[in-house]
Amino acid sequence: MLKAGRVLIPDFQARVLFGIAVFVGTLLLVGWVAVNEPARMDVFTQQYHGRSIENGAAIFLNTCSTCHGVDGKGTAGRAPALNNPMLFLKQNPAAAAQKTLDDLHTQQATLQQQIADAKAKNQDTAALDKQLNDLNPQVDEAQKALDALTSKEVGWDPHRDVRLKEVKWGGRLEDYLASTIISGRPVSSAYWPDPMPAWGQQAGGPLRPDEVLDVVNYIMNFQDTAVKLAPGQVRQQFKLPSEGGPPKQAVGINADAKALATAGLTGGDAAAGEQLYTSLGCAGCHLAGTVAPPTKGTFTRITDTRLKENPDKWGSPEEYIADSILHPDNYVVPGFTGGVMPKDFGNKVDVQDLKNIIAFLETQK
Repeated sequence: MLKAGRVLIPDFQARVLFGIAVFVGTLLLVGWVAVNEPARMDVFTQQYHGRSIENGAAIFLNTCSTCHGVDGKGTAGRAPALNNPMLFLKQNPAAAAQKTLDDLHTQQATLQQQIADAKAKNQDTAALDKQLNDLNPQVDEAQKALDALTSKEVGWDPHRDVRLKEVKWGGRLEDYLASTIISGRPVSSAYWPDPMPAWGQQAGGPLRPDEVLDVVNYIMNFQDTAVKLAPGQVRQQFKLPSEGGPPKQAVGINADAKALATAGLTGGDAAAGEQLYTSLGCAGCHLAGTVAPPTKGTFTRITDTRLKENPDKWGSPEEYIADSILHPDNYVVPGFTGGVMPKDFGNKVDVQDLKNIIAFLETQK
């Protein structure tokens, strides 16, 4: 139908065209969403994961860093490093280097035996000699590689396996971390001063399941840096139950320093005391002398100043040191702040430990 130069389209045709347009538009919209949705979801996932890591970092700082270190590299004698290549690597590189060297030594010994047998039979050994000569430099290079990995500075132990293999965990690292955080490690009291408590609400701890996941995500975030570290760059490796020995008979946080000194706190091992001084974290504050009195000169200051200024408070240097370790806020050295030194050393040291630390500090004159 023509009217005024225009073609009039019947209503039903208009509705058909409109429906086609809507259908095509819907297809285009669905196609656009299908193309862009993965990228949008990827951004959303990254944002969610980032927030989880941030939450985990805050929880780790408040609840885990005291034992595992603010940087996750452990506290000597107290808890292992989690920012640790042994946790993330699939294989101990020193163990692999040791196996390579052992295999080469086997080949070397086999060739040497074959040469000896051939000579005994007056046979030509030129080909075998060449094989052995070609092999010898490989053995030397493998030995150098192993020596580099096991040096004191680098610190790989070829006789240990990576953590998940040591504990015979066949699942994912994330699940191992979650399981440990939730349930703790009560059996570790046999080889650590303080067993790891249960942190998950499922096991009676304070952390919700989502908070446990946040901490797991934060620890997993160590991976990129941890795999570039060597064991010598962390402060405390994982221990095995066989390394611990019987738990200490700690003196307790309420122990009386005067009574202990009266019973006897002399005759300790200064070398063992120095090791304890480091492993318990004392050196971290006292060596620098910024947040606590410096280690150097400790015994001289005690005998020449502290005891003379407070003759009724302590009867001997041994009593002063024991009291300072067990009850650090009983006396705060002028110029320093109270409340800094931990008050739980009584639960970490036995009488022999006190004797050893005192013997070490007696060398600091």
